[in-house]
Amino acid sequence: MSEIRFPKHLVFALVVLFIGSIAITPVLGDKQDQRTFIFKTGDESNPLSLPELMNERNSLVESYKSSAVLKGKGIGLGNPLVPENTSVVAYGFTIDRKGIPHEMIAVSSGKTNSTQLRKRADLWYNENILNPTLDGMAISSEGWPWVGAGEYYYEAYPYGLVEHNWEMYRNTYETDPTKDYFAIKQIWSMDPGFRRWPGSKWLNNRGLSYVDWALINTFGNPALHDRDPLGTKTGPTTVSVSLNPAPSLSWSFPLNAITIYDQSDPVIKRAQWDYAFNTPEVKNTIQGWEPGSSASMNQHSSGQYNLAYLYAQGEFIEPTTWPNYQYCYVYTYWNTWFEYW
Repeated sequence: MSEIRFPKHLVFALVVLFIGSIAITPVLGDKQDQRTFIFKTGDESNPLSLPELMNERNSLVESYKSSAVLKGKGIGLGNPLVPENTSVVAYGFTIDRKGIPHEMIAVSSGKTNSTQLRKRADLWYNENILNPTLDGMAISSEGWPWVGAGEYYYEAYPYGLVEHNWEMYRNTYETDPTKDYFAIKQIWSMDPGFRRWPGSKWLNNRGLSYVDWALINTFGNPALHDRDPLGTKTGPTTVSVSLNPAPSLSWSFPLNAITIYDQSDPVIKRAQWDYAFNTPEVKNTIQGWEPGSSASMNQHSSGQYNLAYLYAQGEFIEPTTWPNYQYCYVYTYWNTWFEYW
């Protein structure tokens, strides 16, 4: 069995972007329209340093917090955890005009170049910095403002790619003075090596994702409040997601010939789903899902607190190795947190 594990714990018209360059730049305009960003690319020979990137991001956030327009809002952020023996080939971070952070990281391993990942990173740059299509937009229902987002691309040659993204929301209608309610929308997918690279025979086989609201939580007294989808869902169908407390936070996503099993456990405060691929077509093409969950915890008025641990696992299979099939497990993790100010 082959296995990949984490340790536990474009071109721009004016040619402002160069490979391996970094920009930390306020956008000119009045104070309420100022934005700041980081965007940096590397490759397998010259990978980026994650600790350095996190330090730069944190310094940018601290600087941006001095903006009076953001007082009292708070932001949601995430620390991506990167596997050993891999290369960080792209990283981006920006805070949009409404004070919402957007983060992106692209990681590669194996004997491959980073061309496809770099193209995806360039797309993120276009959509979030150069021409932000979601800049300041409310993408949730009333009462659940969007407070942060992250995108993670992990390409493991020759097995496949796992994309593991998230959006964080905070309920502003709940009136309990002792509790805060947050929601996480996981947006993740599996792309098999068979589709990505000529000669690769690796296919999607099974998936697993969860949000653990207790593992790293420092708010105090976390409790899994709601999750969706519930029970068992088998495609093709459209899955509708609705999270409480009221007003409900809702969205939907298409489900192809895949069965989703709800394996959540309120006792350990974990919202978890297992994904079984039912036909050859879904095994050799990109497939994605958008489960979600909400949780309550102690309310605070200031400070930074760890929120939830996010996990997504793609299981890939080499089908020509029967009867002793070879499998590869590609894991991605986020530690998310929220900061009041």
